[in-house]
Amino acid sequence: MVLTGAYASPATKARRAAAAALERVGGIDGNVSNLSIVSFPHTFDPADGDVETTRIEPSDAELAALAKARRKDRGRRRALDRSRRASNPGQYRPSKRQQARAERRQAAGLLARIVETPGGARAANKAGVPKQPYRRDSLSAGFRLDRARLAEAAATQAAAKDHRARRIAEEITAEHGANLIVEDCDIRTWYRRWGKALQATTPGRLITALGRECEKTGGRMLRASTFTTKLSQACFCGEKVVKTLADRIHTCPACGLTGDRDKVSAALCAHVHLTDPDHPSTARLDTVQARHTQ
Repeated sequence: MVLTGAYASPATKARRAAAAALERVGGIDGNVSNLSIVSFPHTFDPADGDVETTRIEPSDAELAALAKARRKDRGRRRALDRSRRASNPGQYRPSKRQQARAERRQAAGLLARIVETPGGARAANKAGVPKQPYRRDSLSAGFRLDRARLAEAAATQAAAKDHRARRIAEEITAEHGANLIVEDCDIRTWYRRWGKALQATTPGRLITALGRECEKTGGRMLRASTFTTKLSQACFCGEKVVKTLADRIHTCPACGLTGDRDKVSAALCAHVHLTDPDHPSTARLDTVQARHTQ
């Protein structure tokens, strides 16, 4: 059981066999908003097949569902914070609004009102460390129930994203084959820059699922270093075309090629060769083959 492959249905085996027989090579360009795939026949001869392109981006229904899930998640987290503050009022300071109201009541000669749920910051020492650790807080039964619901919702969303990534990976390999090349980008850098915007497209999940599907189909997804290829700044003719992130259209002043920036980069990625498939830094763009393809 350990040394053999996992179970696959007859339909899955037939689909993977058909994808392995395509004999195509493709390139992938991933970014925050979409995933572009362009593939050619492995001979790069128009007589052996056409150029196939695919763009993966979330639909309006998926974006609406994601926005709804975010609102629910934000509401649950706020409820957890309110419950923790109400159960541990001595560990939080009053908010500026609550302090101002207390000062107005004192100036008017009224009795001080007890603040049941402080809205200020956590009581901490001069170094900013909370005086009481969070693990020692008193937690109500409602807090524990809401925390369990939040964890369950997060697990459900993660499972749904994994299923979507696997489904998309199966569709891509069925159309473009199992021999693909993708730029070796650090998704962690994208998260530091764009944050939760990546939750809509989940490029990391898609690329990981695509790599696994390529291996199960009998091919492989190779990674090419962006430092040695610089596909977003190159053209088929070999000319360097400098673009910023805001420039989404590729326009070459030398050969006049105009097209979608992501698809041009994905098409160029299919012309990358690696001296060592296990090391992305050995990737180089085959400019001669790119000119013939153009």
